[in-house]
Amino acid sequence: MNVLKQAGIGLLIIVVGTAAIIGLYQGAWWLREDSVNRTGQINNDSYQRQSALADEVTDLHTQITDLDVMLADPEVTDEEKAVVHTNRVSLVNNLCDSYGQIQILNSVSTDIVTFAAREC
Repeated sequence: MNVLKQAGIGLLIIVVGTAAIIGLYQGAWWLREDSVNRTGQINNDSYQRQSALADEVTDLHTQITDLDVMLADPEVTDEEKAVVHTNRVSLVNNLCDSYGQIQILNSVSTDIVTFAAREC
């Protein structure tokens, strides 16, 4: 009986040890993934990323303003206006996506903030 009890204890130690090793291995992967995610978030929030987004939004706003001028032009045909309107919708969607990622709102003009509040 003593031998059977010792074998059971040995088996229990092996099972617990294996579970501990697997748990530590999984925990290390989880921590590494969390660290990578945090580093990515820090990079996305960086000044350079925010500046690039602000430049992109400014450029898109300029393009949209140019399209608005074309839409108001009486010499532009209805077919051309339909194409311009489709392009405008696409540019507005891109602007809204980029604007939504900007966390430093004072990096864009008040015209863009007003435009985003109206169009996004």
